[in-house]
Amino acid sequence: SEQERYKNDLAFFQNLRKSVIQIYSLEIDYKQFEGQIQKLIDTHVTADEIVSITEQVNIFDKEKFEAEVEKIAGTASKAHAIASRTQKTISENMDLDPDFYKKFSEMINDTLAEYRQMRIDEAEFLRRVTEIKESVVNRKSDDVPEILHHSDSAQAIYRIIINAERRPIDTIKDLKLEEHTGGVPIALLALNLKDTIEKTVYLQGVLIVDWQNKSDVIGNLRTAFDDLLWEFKNDYSIDWKGSILDDLIEKLINLSKARF
Repeated sequence: SEQERYKNDLAFFQNLRKSVIQIYSLEIDYKQFEGQIQKLIDTHVTADEIVSITEQVNIFDKEKFEAEVEKIAGTASKAHAIASRTQKTISENMDLDPDFYKKFSEMINDTLAEYRQMRIDEAEFLRRVTEIKESVVNRKSDDVPEILHHSDSAQAIYRIIINAERRPIDTIKDLKLEEHTGGVPIALLALNLKDTIEKTVYLQGVLIVDWQNKSDVIGNLRTAFDDLLWEFKNDYSIDWKGSILDDLIEKLINLSKARF
């Protein structure tokens, strides 16, 4: 019957919408229409086979996320879901550690491109995006010295410094500082910068309310960053131009606002 056909079509498109949202992490706000839609369905349709759309699970909720992925049919669809949800997590956390998350965002994009160009199969596609997701969840990275492993903030600062236009790390490697000390000079600078941020944005152990919008606090941070970076530049004879230092300071200000 015509009613049966409409009922089946509705069930099909509801379930299709659910699959698309699961795989590609789409978040369309239909809450304002839920009451009207539900009334329409209750009045005109009885379709028990329609699957309810549940809230998307964060990738940091390991067991629930894996269970959600298992519900998705197809190896490639699972891989797309993991890639999409990981990219979403990266976008939401980018300001907390720009260079860390940018690295894994690029890895996901490269993996997607290889799959679309059929240079890797579905199984390899799934394996790679799963590995990337695990690295993001566990903050697994081998690009920081051991003395920074206890502090995510210091690690984020360290990455900003060594990736400043790719210039400082090249110069420091030329001076053999990185190889001979395991990155300690830059790591110590990162720790000093982290301590400086905390001393500046906290007053007697209490975070200054709305400090991100207080020009005096921002000014104190900028001055402190400038002093530390110039001292480091002079101590190790690093060829940091003024533009590089200015860029570093702004990135450190933005990181401070996001993390503190």
